[in-house]
Amino acid sequence: MSRYRTPSGADDDLTLEMEDELFGDLDARQALHSYQSPRSSLAAESDGRGSTENPPVTPSRVPLHRSAPERVTVTSPRDSDSTRTSSPRQSSGTTMLLADMIANAPRPNMPDSELAKAAAFKASLVIRNNPKLKGDALMDALRRAEEDVVIQFKQMEEQRRLAIATAHHSVTGGQLHSGMLEKKSGGRRNSMEMTLGTWRRRWFVLKNSCLAYYINDEDDLPRDILLFDKSFTVVRERVDSHHFEIRTTSRTLQLRANTVEECDVWCAKIMSMMRTSEFCKAHVHSSFAPMRDVTSVSALVDANDYFKAVLTALDMAASEIFIAGWWVNVDVKLRRGEGDRPNDDVTLRQALTAAACERGVKIYVLLYKEQAVAMPNNSVYAEEQLKSISDNVFVLRHPHVLDVGASLWSHHEKIVVVDRRVCFVGGIDLAPGRWDKSSHECIYSDEQELLSIEKVRQSLVDERLSSLELEEIGVGVRVGVGEGSGVGNGGGLGLGVDYWNPRAGDFKPNSCGSKAWISNSFNVSQHPKMGWHDISVLLSGVEIVSDVSRHFIQRWLHHRVDAIQTNKTIPPLIPFTEGVVNAAGGPHLSCEGILRKVGENKVGVEFSNPSRCVAQVLRSGSKWSLGSKCERSIYNTMVRLIDNSEKMIYIENQYFVCGFGTTDDGFDEDRDSESPVKSGGGSGGGGEGDEDGVGGFEGTRDGLVLNGIGLALFARISRAILANEPFKVMVVMPHLAWEFNPVQSTILHCQNESIRELLSRLADLFPDVEDWTEYISFYNLRKWGMLKGSVPVMEEIYLHDKLVIVDDRTVLLGSANINDRSLLGTRDSEIAVLLHDANTIKTKMGGEEWEAGGFAHSLRCRLWREHLGMLVGGGGGGEGAILDPKVVEDPLGDGFQTFRFIATANRKIYESCFPSMYRNEYKKIKDVPNMKGGAGKFNPNPQSEDEWKEDGGSLKNIQGHVVTAAPYFLSEENMLPKVGQKAHLMPLRMFV
Repeated sequence: MSRYRTPSGADDDLTLEMEDELFGDLDARQALHSYQSPRSSLAAESDGRGSTENPPVTPSRVPLHRSAPERVTVTSPRDSDSTRTSSPRQSSGTTMLLADMIANAPRPNMPDSELAKAAAFKASLVIRNNPKLKGDALMDALRRAEEDVVIQFKQMEEQRRLAIATAHHSVTGGQLHSGMLEKKSGGRRNSMEMTLGTWRRRWFVLKNSCLAYYINDEDDLPRDILLFDKSFTVVRERVDSHHFEIRTTSRTLQLRANTVEECDVWCAKIMSMMRTSEFCKAHVHSSFAPMRDVTSVSALVDANDYFKAVLTALDMAASEIFIAGWWVNVDVKLRRGEGDRPNDDVTLRQALTAAACERGVKIYVLLYKEQAVAMPNNSVYAEEQLKSISDNVFVLRHPHVLDVGASLWSHHEKIVVVDRRVCFVGGIDLAPGRWDKSSHECIYSDEQELLSIEKVRQSLVDERLSSLELEEIGVGVRVGVGEGSGVGNGGGLGLGVDYWNPRAGDFKPNSCGSKAWISNSFNVSQHPKMGWHDISVLLSGVEIVSDVSRHFIQRWLHHRVDAIQTNKTIPPLIPFTEGVVNAAGGPHLSCEGILRKVGENKVGVEFSNPSRCVAQVLRSGSKWSLGSKCERSIYNTMVRLIDNSEKMIYIENQYFVCGFGTTDDGFDEDRDSESPVKSGGGSGGGGEGDEDGVGGFEGTRDGLVLNGIGLALFARISRAILANEPFKVMVVMPHLAWEFNPVQSTILHCQNESIRELLSRLADLFPDVEDWTEYISFYNLRKWGMLKGSVPVMEEIYLHDKLVIVDDRTVLLGSANINDRSLLGTRDSEIAVLLHDANTIKTKMGGEEWEAGGFAHSLRCRLWREHLGMLVGGGGGGEGAILDPKVVEDPLGDGFQTFRFIATANRKIYESCFPSMYRNEYKKIKDVPNMKGGAGKFNPNPQSEDEWKEDGGSLKNIQGHVVTAAPYFLSEENMLPKVGQKAHLMPLRMFV
């Protein structure tokens, strides 16, 4: 007896199991196997032909373009001897009709003949068991039979897929099919490499997530890997040809098999994997990755906590490490000696050296290749130093200098993945200037440390820009490494790298060998430190970490092929299957394991317990950054979160540059990223003209900003007002590390203009609303201290994190700013995670019972306590101030009122003590007292000792760090680039 054959030849036990499920009784199974018996006279008559011989039915080739199915007739052994009253012609005709219906319907992964066979058999059962059905009743029964067949086959196919994946799983990533094919050279869409289009035989391997090819079957290193995604397609012009093509966004691969039958097999198996691959399917928010059921997550607030957790994870690495950053410096200190271990410093270089040299860990690093004239990230130095650690360290820098369209944008992600078991995602780079504690002290009290950093070198330019002349940036630089600290020669970093301020004086180029650094006389006895507030998350869980790893791998594979040629000295990366990921590392390598290990080291850091969340990886990327079609799932998610919010939205972000054009995902990738660059055009009025792709988008009043975050907030607040419901939007952002150079002034203009336009639109629509802080309010962070000689100074705490918390239930956190660069997808590349608590807790919202998410609620409370000076050792508590930490738990009730009251009181104190403190009353530059003209002039806003004594030391009443913002500061100044300034030659879109 012949057997029912599954589409991809599963084993016999699985075949019998599927037969039992679909064809339960013996008679039905005999009827199925009668396909290979001689055709009965009844079937021959109905078919209109006299032949009584029928060759065995075997699965047909899988056509790439659906064609008319083979007409199959079915008879049961009983039917030939039966005296049933049903019409033979009706039975056969209905059988063929149902087979046609099935063939033209959406189908699971199944050859046409197998599905037609099942459909025909099901039709024969319907007719045999219901001989009186005719007309519409018969058609309804056949349609129901069709649906049953498709559903049953889908269920079987899923079981088969899982069984096959398990049986064929291998360490190389789940090899499912392999063989020799001929490949035509070339076909890369972004390559300038000249090829002759020659055909060469290569060993191809089909895996459950990609198609890879090697020189031969003994080669361990694949020459290239094509990941399955929504753009992956198989093209075959004719079913009788042994040629076919694999097409992706970045490459067209022309292939040739030895025979038509071999080509059939390859096409069928590739398409089978495409149908089952979750990365070929559409997902919510238009993300490349699906929602993942359960993930363990812990928030790491400020770099002191983050660096220690990263160091612990690197020390536990067993197989591989992925690092991607806008800026990576090997000499940044991940751990600083403190307490009874003052000399216990550990740098990133030391951690990676131990992993690569002592444990043989493979380390892969992606660096943003900055424009050297404007961005002294010095990725060349970072690459040299990383490669010098070990042959196990591999580094890629991107984009290539010849990629003109990409030169305006940056790779802005901050990722660390260890053994594909745990990962870090957020806003913190492994770079100088990032380290800070939650107290955000602006003055160092150790005089010996201060004396050691009188001379410092510049190490950071503000990461907004890509290609401005150095002298035009001025204020964008941040103070870095001290004299003799060895940035140019590989030495360690001292305190100076963390004691920085972007407004510290005039900067001039200083050559240090082949490294272009900037020197500056930075008198720490006169200048306060600018604090740095940031957040990242630690994630563990096979699926979510695999998605982050896949994003890294996609970038790695794309960057290996630059504008000139393939980098054949850099190995590709292969996505692992779940089984391999589970095998990597030890059971301790998890969110809980890392935090437990950090606690064992007694580093004095209080970490929250990990939470369990539903999660999704989101990103911004396009052809230049990923080699794929444009994805802006971070933007889509942000708009949806705003629209679906019920009670409140809490935002912390480095920027708030939002537009009012559209919330639709309708931006034109080609117009935005590849159009010719035109000049900014000076003082506004659209900036770049039609070439920027502004088109039908009405952005800010200057028609510049394209994203629709402002429109989404306007719509949601309007709904709350019309419904008379309590609703609040709270935005915490930096005032901006500005001085009057064209770059910073343009960003300040767009940011304040976004706020003013949002408030103006709301006021025009709802003139009866008197206090808009009941619906939307804006805040900054500041810190004060005493310089040597008892001179009080203040400075901004630069808020750099990118966070949205909605209703204390959902968190969106990553590297994306609220501006066009981060959100449109065609500009900067970004990554973020959406986290929704799997478990809820009982809390309050506006005095009423509320089910909040444990992670979202605890993170917001943790941040508010820091900003309000409630953390133990958090600093900033006013004299005599006693606040119950529980007051922050209700963000619509006492929590908001306390937050707003303290922010307002703090501003009043700062304004009374420092006349040049920015405020809404200063509409023009001339209104600001003691303003020193010219870019790069630092004004620490000192208060004399006499003034300090006269006002009774009111600064001591400052509580925490938060102050209300001043969006009308310099509102009557035109701060866009002027004609004659070098920034005027740059497209305005690169600023926002």
